[in-house]
Amino acid sequence: MWQVLGIEATDDPSAIRRAYAARLKAINPDREPEAFRALRQAYESALARSEHAARRRFGPPPKLDPEEEEAETDPTIDDEAGEDDASDKRDGARIEKVPDETEALLASAARESTQVRQKFRNLLACEDWLGAATELVSASARGLLPLMEEERLAAEVVTGALRDRETTPVDLRVIARCLHWDEPLPWNRGEQDALRQRLRARLDAETWHEGVVKQAGYRPSRGLNLQARLWGDPKQVERVAAAMVLGQVPLRDARFFKKWLDPLVDQADRHQASLPEGRLHPDLIASLRSELAAVAPKPARKVRPWIWILVLIGIAHLVGLILNSN
Repeated sequence: MWQVLGIEATDDPSAIRRAYAARLKAINPDREPEAFRALRQAYESALARSEHAARRRFGPPPKLDPEEEEAETDPTIDDEAGEDDASDKRDGARIEKVPDETEALLASAARESTQVRQKFRNLLACEDWLGAATELVSASARGLLPLMEEERLAAEVVTGALRDRETTPVDLRVIARCLHWDEPLPWNRGEQDALRQRLRARLDAETWHEGVVKQAGYRPSRGLNLQARLWGDPKQVERVAAAMVLGQVPLRDARFFKKWLDPLVDQADRHQASLPEGRLHPDLIASLRSELAAVAPKPARKVRPWIWILVLIGIAHLVGLILNSN
């Protein structure tokens, strides 16, 4: 457990969350699901151990007053009236004890909720969006926050993560998965529907952008097959088109790549509003669209009549050969 987190054994929940966040940045949950599952299990086990150690520090439950102990353990009451009096005393002691224990539990829960809120605010101030999301999920699992407040705090985390240009796509996906904001909108629509749609649009845009970057970074292998040698490597054409969308190559030959650029430009128009500034250049996309619009569409080829005549003659000759062979 501690080897997975990369720290020594400790009961400090803050150290456990920091180690979890540091290890999580080095793991891609989409490509390494087993490593992410092992890290998550180690993190939850360490937090559970820390909470158990914290509960032991509260000590044993409070003792009863001497009068209450006497009411419960008095051996001198033998007659029926005495037994009734002892029973009444024990019931009264229990009735007085229950509110005290309830008040103590409520006070402990209130203190813990206040600590969670304060720590959550500190993480937001440090722009540790992943740590804030993890703290919120932990508090939700322990039932320390009301549901409406959880939704509002989750909206603050997502808003900050979307606004921060240093938030990586991996961190954003982990935050959305932790808060269950990567799922479809629930049937009972709430106040954060617009923010949920914005997050989903950002995740879709990041996935599309990663695919374009991967296409632009394609490098052919040394041994191309015969078809690639004769007709060219089709992935090379896709690489040039993707590089044009990203602004890595000049646009002077864009008209020759119209077939591959048209869908990429349409997708770029749809996703550029959801991506952070600097990922796509709107002026470049507009120039590409104007270059492609200037290319005249190729006219449809018409089959000339004499070709149909030759086809009919060939079919008639073939039918004649078959009949003569019979």
